[in-house]
Amino acid sequence: MGKRAPVLAGVWLALAWHVAVSARASQGAPDPSAPSSHLRAADPVSAALVAEGIRRSETLRQLSVEIEVSDVMAYIVLSPEPGPWRGATRFVSASQGMRMLVVTISLALDSDERLAVLGHELQHVREVAAASDVVDVAGMRRLFVRVGEQLSPTEDRYETRAAQAVERRIRAEVARNR
Repeated sequence: MGKRAPVLAGVWLALAWHVAVSARASQGAPDPSAPSSHLRAADPVSAALVAEGIRRSETLRQLSVEIEVSDVMAYIVLSPEPGPWRGATRFVSASQGMRMLVVTISLALDSDERLAVLGHELQHVREVAAASDVVDVAGMRRLFVRVGEQLSPTEDRYETRAAQAVERRIRAEVARNR
């Protein structure tokens, strides 16, 4: 989980989407406009990032396949918020058998680095998908205490070796596939 990023706009957008879909589902009416993918982009720029990553990185392709067959939906948001953070993964909700996460990537990064950070954060999504007991923010924190290490004693920030390895691998793949 990356440094706590200012992602309120992305979280609110994801929450609004989730509430709308939940309301339709509770009324028994399917939402024909809802995409089937568990990896969703907030806007065309985010969608282009995901598409480019899948095109240029086998590791990103594999991550997207694993997320697609999971009970986790990851909403991708590119954020212009300033700061030293690069990416973050946040738990939003769990409802009707789906768990919703928001992945935020900094627009301040160059395009290749955005892809590497996207993969890093999607590895965190994969880690959540593999842990069925993660159904809220507290559960996600317990998971990362168990599988990662806390980066700062005063902040709720964790890191895993697997995400760091995925980031390095994707950085090399996208450098080879320009």
